[in-house]
Parts: sequence; C-alpha cells; structure tokens
Amino acid sequence: MERKLTTPFVVAALAVAFVAASAWVWFSRGKNARAVRTKFKIGGLLLTLTTAVTTQSCKHFVSCYDPGEQPPYYYLVNRSDSLVNGDTLRLGGYFEYRYFSYEVLAEDGKSLQKDCFSIDKNHWFEDVFEVGDYVGKAKINVYGEDAEGEIKQEKLTKSFDVTIVAAPAKEEDDADQAESDDVE
Repeated sequence: MERKLTTPFVVAALAVAFVAASAWVWFSRGKNARAVRTKFKIGGLLLTLTTAVTTQSCKHFVSCYDPGEQPPYYYLVNRSDSLVNGDTLRLGGYFEYRYFSYEVLAEDGKSLQKDCFSIDKNHWFEDVFEVGDYVGKAKINVYGEDAEGEIKQEKLTKSFDVTIVAAPAKEEDDADQAESDDVE
C-alpha cells in the first residue's frame, strides 16, 4: 500500500488507542502511572505523525496555505494636508501598478504639475512639489500606467485633497545679518 493511503489508517488507529488510554486514566482517576505514561506516548505519536503529514505539503513556505492578495492602498506621507511650494511630495502604500503618473489640479481644474514615476522596492515615491505661485485648495490625482514614461491618465487609482499654502517668509535674524555685513 502506498504511504498516502496508510497514513489515515495509522492516525485512526492511534486515535482509538488514545481514547482508550484516556478512558484508562479517567477510570484510575489519574493514579495509575502506566496509564498516564501510555496516554502521553500515544498523544506524542499522534502529534508527531499529523505534523509530519501536514508539513510535507508545504514547499519553501512557512505556512501551508497561500496568503490572500493584499488590497491596494495609497497614502500621502506628508505630515499634513497642507503643502508648500518646494516641499517633497511623498506617496506610499501597496500599489496595484508598477508605473504611475500624478497630476496636481487647482480648484478650477487647471493642471499645476504632472509627472510619471515608478515605485521603488520600499513602496515609496518622492518628488519635489512645485506649483508656482498658486495658493488654495488642490487635488492630487494618482493614475496607474501600463508602461514607464507614458502619461495616459486612464486609470485613476487614488485622489487626495490638499491645501497649498504660501511659503513662510524667511526672516534673517540680527546675528546672520551682522555676519553677512562682516563678509562684505
């Protein structure tokens, strides 16, 4: 008989023996050392045999099942929903496409910035956020692309609402001003 066919019969016989040993321990109220020892030995054999049988089906994996596909998700890594011209725009997540394009649209629908990119091995994308003098509400649309370098914008995958704010005014303090005067 083949090994695959004998294993279920051996497991069934050990299960019956385990039930009998358990009854023996129960009737002796656990005071018979030989009954307890027999129950442990049979239980150990059952565990060993069933573990050996189930792990043979696993080939180079930790588990014996195929993990489900992770659904795509996207997130804007920037700390807030407010972006300043010149900031680094960061996008992360688990993506369904390898190549992407994005477009920053003003509130009136005017295109402020667009570019294409591919995701690196760490599932990140970074680009310098440059929208000129525009200040106000905007939308960042991310599109999945079939090939690197082409912007078709047919498959909208995610849209982010952001607010573009003016860059804070740069103030030089007195010490910096004095230093620059000494250099001249």
